[in-house]
Amino acid sequence: MIILRGMLSSLTAIAILFLLAADGSAQFNIKLPKIPKVEKTAEETKTDVSQPPADVTSSQTRAASNSTKQSSDKPYGMVEWPDRPQMVWDTLYIQTENSRNYWKMQNQKPTSWVPKIRFSMDYNPDKFSPDYVAEYFNPDGSLWFSEHLRNAGSGALKQIGFESNSEVTNEMRDTRSTIATGVYGFKLSEKNTKQTLFQGKFRIGKFPLPGNDKNVVEFFVDHDWVMPVGFISFHFSEFLRPNALGGFPLEFNMWFKKYLAPNNHGMEAQLFYNGKQIGTTADYHSGFQPEEERSSSQGHIYSPDLHNWRLWKMIWQNVIVDNNGTYNREVRNRSFLIDKNPGEYTVKVFQKGGQIREAKFTVGSDGRIADPFSKQAYLTYHKVIVPITVIGPAEKYNVNAWKTEAFYGNPLTGFAMP
Repeated sequence: MIILRGMLSSLTAIAILFLLAADGSAQFNIKLPKIPKVEKTAEETKTDVSQPPADVTSSQTRAASNSTKQSSDKPYGMVEWPDRPQMVWDTLYIQTENSRNYWKMQNQKPTSWVPKIRFSMDYNPDKFSPDYVAEYFNPDGSLWFSEHLRNAGSGALKQIGFESNSEVTNEMRDTRSTIATGVYGFKLSEKNTKQTLFQGKFRIGKFPLPGNDKNVVEFFVDHDWVMPVGFISFHFSEFLRPNALGGFPLEFNMWFKKYLAPNNHGMEAQLFYNGKQIGTTADYHSGFQPEEERSSSQGHIYSPDLHNWRLWKMIWQNVIVDNNGTYNREVRNRSFLIDKNPGEYTVKVFQKGGQIREAKFTVGSDGRIADPFSKQAYLTYHKVIVPITVIGPAEKYNVNAWKTEAFYGNPLTGFAMP
């Protein structure tokens, strides 16, 4: 018996050494080409913000999103780092910093504003350490001001955040703020290489605040373009392990432009396949939850139905991706496996009995949700963009904003409201 155990231990050690050697030989380093240094010219201090910016192939890469390690027997695999830093498109957010002061009119003290920005980058921090600068342009195209962005570090999503530095924002507020509205431009660049990461535009509006002082207003960034933009996703934790299993539920995200109480919103989302209902958020452990809010500092308080956009997530716990996984099917034997049922799906959202949203998506024969925009907008964790139909007159918004202003002046080719 002792001899047999010794033989087994030896065989186990040999097997472990073999696997470690194989794993080491499979690793490789990607050598990136050197990026030529771009000298700044006088023309770069002025940009046309009246039209969507030209395609920037070096940064708004049009490269396939959701960098993954694909398994031959699984529709969805582990998410890996991209081969170069990529901006995650749905994380880009521009908002206003309002101040009850205007450096050009100290006595009257009208409200003024400056922009501030944040976004997340997807890259391997052991290989890259990028540094970013934001430039802002006036409606006439002239340079307004620029700022060195702060590295905000990474969170649970393993992405690196960059954002306006509060000290710079305060300084610009006291020396560069404006009381004007209109369409402004911006450009994000890597500080050292001068390579453009992203460029676009944003629309500024204003509304009065309570009181008799006409100089007291609230400036805001108009986000009406988000209304027809939806997302299908899964929880990110499913794709951080080397061998993504199965049994993860479908998540759907939609924007709403009205106040919805977190626990009393009155909404229900039903999911259909071939005309048959397969899921509802009214089921146990399914439901809605608020995800993100885009608003000025006072917009959600004084104008929640006109100047406040909120992203809500809906989950159907019984509608899952099997992914050829090994979850406990005896417990979840009534689940609907979307990757085993290719075809068209329809989402219908109701509020107090009336339909307010509808969307369609397709699952291919490979078990994956069709992603026609992956080469235009970089997203992570297998997230997919889906057009949304807004139904009913309850929400007041510019129904054509998405045509020119989607993703801050970078509308997707082929995207259309159903």
